[in-house]
Amino acid sequence: YQTNSEKNTCLLFNDNLQANLISKAELDLVVKEDIAAAQVLNEICPALITDATKIKQQVDSFTAESLKHLSQANLSFEQLKADPEYQNAFKEALAENNEYSQEEKQQGCNELINSVE
Repeated sequence: YQTNSEKNTCLLFNDNLQANLISKAELDLVVKEDIAAAQVLNEICPALITDATKIKQQVDSFTAESLKHLSQANLSFEQLKADPEYQNAFKEALAENNEYSQEEKQQGCNELINSVE
């Protein structure tokens, strides 16, 4: 079970790669997809694990940090949720989530918790 953020970490946080490999619009989409994937985990993990507090803390921290990488400065998560591109990314992340078994979902949640420690 792998989130988009795990696949795209190098692109998100390396300014040289951002400037050279993808446009601002493409980077915005990657960031929105990453946030959406994290938010899906925020929704599904409490039913799969006992310590939902760590999940929420990790997702909230990731979301806040990721928002800084959007080209639109000072965008809040509440504002992002109204963005049609984010809404589509969230719907896609929810649909993709259905492709995973319960065991894979639980593994993803546990990996997220362990990344906090």
